[in-house]
Amino acid sequence: MSDVKDFVIENGVLKKYIGIDAEVVIPEGVTSIGIWAFEGCVNLTTITIPDSVTSIDDNAFRDCTNLTAIAIPDSVLKIGWWAFYGCNSLTTINIPNSVTSISKQVFCGCSKLTTITIPKSVTSIGNLAFENCTGLTTIDIPESVTSIGNLAFENCTGLTTIDIPEGVTSIGDKAFSGCSNLATIIVPKSVKKVSTGCFSEKTKVFLESPTMLENTILQNHPILAIVAPHIKLTDYKDSIHKFSLTLGYLVSPDLYSDQEIASEYKKYAKKEFVKIIDFVVKNDLPEAIETYITLGKITSANAESYILSLAEQNNATECINHLKTWISSNSQSENSEDSTTESKMLSVAEVKKMFGYYEKEDSTLCIYSYKLPLRVVDFPSIIGKKIVSEIGCSKSGKNFDWGKTKIKSVMIPDSVTSIGNYAFWLCKNLTTITIPDSVTSIGDYAFGCCENLTTITIPNGVTSIGDEAFYNCEKLTIHAPKGSYAEQYAKENKINFVAE
Repeated sequence: MSDVKDFVIENGVLKKYIGIDAEVVIPEGVTSIGIWAFEGCVNLTTITIPDSVTSIDDNAFRDCTNLTAIAIPDSVLKIGWWAFYGCNSLTTINIPNSVTSISKQVFCGCSKLTTITIPKSVTSIGNLAFENCTGLTTIDIPESVTSIGNLAFENCTGLTTIDIPEGVTSIGDKAFSGCSNLATIIVPKSVKKVSTGCFSEKTKVFLESPTMLENTILQNHPILAIVAPHIKLTDYKDSIHKFSLTLGYLVSPDLYSDQEIASEYKKYAKKEFVKIIDFVVKNDLPEAIETYITLGKITSANAESYILSLAEQNNATECINHLKTWISSNSQSENSEDSTTESKMLSVAEVKKMFGYYEKEDSTLCIYSYKLPLRVVDFPSIIGKKIVSEIGCSKSGKNFDWGKTKIKSVMIPDSVTSIGNYAFWLCKNLTTITIPDSVTSIGDYAFGCCENLTTITIPNGVTSIGDEAFYNCEKLTIHAPKGSYAEQYAKENKINFVAE
């Protein structure tokens, strides 16, 4: 344990620590930890800072290479430049609510830092603040932050997710450069400036506003989507033309009304990647969807209902999250020979927020409930490392009341082989559904009391349809191949049938 003689203190400022202890307790009464005070103290592993300290000055703990953890008291108002620079054994640190800014290079090179909590009092993240923090996997930036400095997260190669809050107005030069595992990032509409080389080339960027299109710095970066539910894209024609080679998706209420911009976009864009999604709520929506399915090569059979669902969302970030899932499933199925196991790769945590499911005896999964208030359900094909093979009732045999949901359309992945008993029981808003070719059986009351279901497409591979599978579906027409089991079932149960 440290001795008072190990500290050089002048007028409350700890000028220098001259001891060699691993565990250090700074004496009460110290108000400031001065510049270079603990610089190069390689024996230091833990330190206790008293409540009397109000500032930690520049380079205070620089290159304390064995310091693993530190608790900063709420009395501290300022943490100076390079304060923890090169502390490459530091794994966690708290920043008190009294601090208003993350200073320049304060945690630069803290390669083992895995978690950090930034309080709501912080309004800015300085230049190179977390540069080369390679162990950092995620960070929560509070809504109070308005600026992210140059190189702030450069080479944070472990960073996989980060949310930039609404309120941030500027992102500095190369702020996320070298973040090679940061797959996607959402730039909120509050951002007015994005500087040179801001993102890694591997990061797909979502913009909440097309105003960023006028920032020429972004023109060589692959922008995966622009979600602009309340902004007219016709105001940005020239910029959209410039971006046509790198821009993947447009979501706008104005796009449909301007054939010139759609045609121009199609002409210059990469044909194998481009999707133009018309995000409108108009009387002629079916015609709009048909137009843009053609122009943008949207192959999803459920494009119309999916876009209808998106159109009803008022929150752009929520739209983006669902669009990301849709984009991922479509782009992967286009580029993979085995889309059954590689598409719709949601994390287990994300899936648990959306669905109820259990593991079956064959180690595959059955989904039996849905938890979100959205109108379109895009079922995952895989959860963790296990394949979803069934949509049905719970393990105990209890059916989920789909009537409590707002679902109008569902997208079933090719991994599913069985639509189980009571799978969509009482799903009163469901209007159309396409059963994938992988399905071989449809259980008892699977679509019972889906009173607004008008169309279901059943593949030739379905060889079993349970009792009252379409109970009280009086508006239903079954579409299936001629001579199929579904045709036989339709005739036996006096259900309208159309051969395909």
